[in-house]
Amino acid sequence: MNMMIKKLFSLCSLMAFVSTPLFSAEVDELIEQLGAESYEQREAATEALWGMGARALPGVREATKDADPEVKARALYLLPYLERGVPPDWPEDLQKDVLNCENLSEGALAELMETIVASYGEEALPFVMSQLQGNASGAAVALLKAQWDQVGWREKIIQALPAQPATELEAHLLADALMQSAELSDYQQALALEHLSESYREKIIRAAIKEMIVLKKAKEYEVLKIQSQAFGRLAPRDARMLYVESIALAQLGEPSLAEGLQAQAIQLDPEEELPHYLAAVMLEEMGKVNLAIKEWQQVLAIAPQDDVYDINAYLHLGELYQRKKMFDKAADHFEESLGLFRAAREQGQGMGIVGATEEELEQRIQKLRGLKTVIHVGEDPLTPSVEVGVKGGREDELRALAKTVTGQLSFTVEPYGFRLLEKAASTLIYEQETGQLRLTLNGKPFGEGSPYIWKEKGNRILVRSLDMRYIFELDSETGEGKILDRFEVDYVFKITPNETVSQFKEPELMLNEKKISWEELKAGVDMDFLPEEITFLLKAKNEVGYNIKAELKFDPRKDAPDIP
Repeated sequence: MNMMIKKLFSLCSLMAFVSTPLFSAEVDELIEQLGAESYEQREAATEALWGMGARALPGVREATKDADPEVKARALYLLPYLERGVPPDWPEDLQKDVLNCENLSEGALAELMETIVASYGEEALPFVMSQLQGNASGAAVALLKAQWDQVGWREKIIQALPAQPATELEAHLLADALMQSAELSDYQQALALEHLSESYREKIIRAAIKEMIVLKKAKEYEVLKIQSQAFGRLAPRDARMLYVESIALAQLGEPSLAEGLQAQAIQLDPEEELPHYLAAVMLEEMGKVNLAIKEWQQVLAIAPQDDVYDINAYLHLGELYQRKKMFDKAADHFEESLGLFRAAREQGQGMGIVGATEEELEQRIQKLRGLKTVIHVGEDPLTPSVEVGVKGGREDELRALAKTVTGQLSFTVEPYGFRLLEKAASTLIYEQETGQLRLTLNGKPFGEGSPYIWKEKGNRILVRSLDMRYIFELDSETGEGKILDRFEVDYVFKITPNETVSQFKEPELMLNEKKISWEELKAGVDMDFLPEEITFLLKAKNEVGYNIKAELKFDPRKDAPDIP
C-alpha cells in the first residue's frame, strides 16, 4: 500500500496542523472520493487526506465505520498515520518506527522523539503532541518546553491543544505555553483552565503578581485596578487580588473603597494560615509594610500554634520592625522565631527557618539589642498624604477631555515652579519635518521635542506642566496649537499623627521652615504645585518628659493620586 502514496511537501502537513471540531466540506468530499470508481481518484484522495494531517483526523476516524469497504479500508490505513502525526514524506523506516512506538520503552521512545525533532523541527510537532497520553508523556512535555524559544513552536502548541484541555498534564502544558508571553491577559487565560493543580494555579498567580508589581512601580494604577479585578474574578478567594485592587484604588483617590477591600481581604480564610502567609509575602514585595504586619499577625493568630508558619511569621515581623527602626521589637520577634525553631527540633519536627541560620539570627539579635532604640511612638507615627482635585470642581471635565486626546506632553522649566505657558509668549507646535511636538518661546522652538504621529482626523494634545493641564488643538495645516481649555490642579498636603505622637507635650512643628500646628496639618496645607521635597521638623516631650526631635523629608509626588 505504501507504494501508492506519493511524497508531498512537508509544508503541507505543517499547514494542516490545525485542530477543528467539525469536518470541513473539503474533508467530506475527499472521504467520499476514497470509494470512487477511478483508482487514480481514490489514490489522489488518500494522498490529499494524509497531507492534511490533523485537520483530516476526525473525518477519517468516522470513515473507518463507513459501509463502503473501500472507504473503510483506506480510512483504516490512514488513521494510525494521522493519529501519530506522521507526514507522508518521512522515510518508510521512520514511519514504521513511529507506528510501532507503543512497543518501545520509555527511554527509547524519548530518544525517538528527540531524533525526529532534531531532524524535522516543527514537522515533528504533531507526533510529539500525540505522545502526551503515552508512556513517555513526561519526555514529550519536556521536549516541547525545550522548544519554547524556537520561532513558531509555542504558538503551534497552543493551537494544537484544546482551549479547555481534559487532562491535568495538557492543562499544565497549555498554561506554561501561555505564560511564556508574560502578558497578563494570557495569564488570565491560563488561570481560567480547568484541571489545573493548586500548585499550578499558585504558579500563575505569583507570575501575575510580579507583573502587577511592575505596573505599580510605573504608577499605572488604572491598569492595575482593572487587572486585579479580572484576576479576582478568576480567584475570588485569593486575598492578594483584593489587596492589589485596594493599592490601586488608594492611588486613584478612593481611600474608603481601598480600606473596605483591605478589611475584606484580611477576613478571608480565618482558619487557614497559608492564604495569609502568601498575602503577607506579596504585601512585603509591594512595599506595604503595615498591611504585611497585619497579615503576619493573622498567621500567628490561627491554629495550630507554634508551627512552621509561626516560625517564619515571627522572622518576617522581625525584619519589618527592624525596617521601621523598632529595634527592641524586632529583636523580640527574632527571638520568638529562634525559640520556636529550637523547640520544634528538640521534638524531632523537621521545621526550618527561611533565609537565616541559627548563628546568623543570634548575631542579629545581639546587634539589635545593642542599637540605640528610638523612643517607641507606635506604628505609623506620621502619615503624610496628598489630596488632588481640580479647581472649580472640574475634575470630571478634565478626565472626559483627556480621553479625547491623541498625544501627551509633560515639561518643567527652571526655576521649578515657573508657569511658562501662563507667563510668557509660549505655545505648542507640531514640526512636520521632524515629526515632533515642540514648545515655542517668543516664536522659536526651545527644549527637546517629543515624537508624535500626526493623525488625519484631528490632533488634540494634553500638556502637563506643574499644576496646570492644557488641552491643545493643533491646526490641520500649520500644526500650530490653540488652547481649547486649561485646568488648574489643586494639591492639599496633610500630615496625620497617630495617637501617641498627637499626645506629645509642648510640640513645635515646622513645615518647610514655617511654624504650623497639628490642626493645620490635619486639615491640610494648600499648594499650587507639588515641590520636589517637603521638610518637617518636630520638637516635643513624650509622656515621661524625654525630649524628642525628629526631622523628616517627604517626596509628595511619589504616591500622589493619579490625575490626567
